[in-house]
Amino acid sequence: MISWLSSLDAKVLQGLLTLAAAASASITALVVAFFAYPWQRQRDHEFELRREQRTSYREFLGVMNRLFTAIIRQDDEEASREQMHLHQVASEFLCFSSKESAVAARDYINAVQKYRKATFQKSKLKQNDADTWRKERRQAREDCVIARRKMLCKMRADLTGEDASFSEGIMRAHFPTETGLET
Repeated sequence: MISWLSSLDAKVLQGLLTLAAAASASITALVVAFFAYPWQRQRDHEFELRREQRTSYREFLGVMNRLFTAIIRQDDEEASREQMHLHQVASEFLCFSSKESAVAARDYINAVQKYRKATFQKSKLKQNDADTWRKERRQAREDCVIARRKMLCKMRADLTGEDASFSEGIMRAHFPTETGLET
């Protein structure tokens, strides 16, 4: 076979090599088109969904933080505004969250609502009920911290793919319970 190639004219050999290069490029393009492109498109779609998930989690946490802060400052008007905003962002959050994150978020929202109720009922209490109010408010805030920590663990697990228990130590360090809470 080598002798046959060596007996060919240089222009014919150059033409055959050009044809072989074109065939090789065409086969490579077909492989990319049928295998690599759909795989890359799927990866891009997954990346876009993860970006949307991170955005919805960030917005949800921002509203929850502002609502919690308004309650701590005992600003009922601001708390009401943030509560309305929460209804808007919660829908998007639920579209992208896992079942575990959605349940943990619901528990946190319920704890925040309980804390809000305990905070703003003070004006309706008699003077001798002030100690009871402070205890209920402190317990409600404690419940918020615990529920928030659990929710963040679930959300972190969604975003990182790690087991939720892995995040528990990190969250305990940032959100301690039973100590350091002001009323």
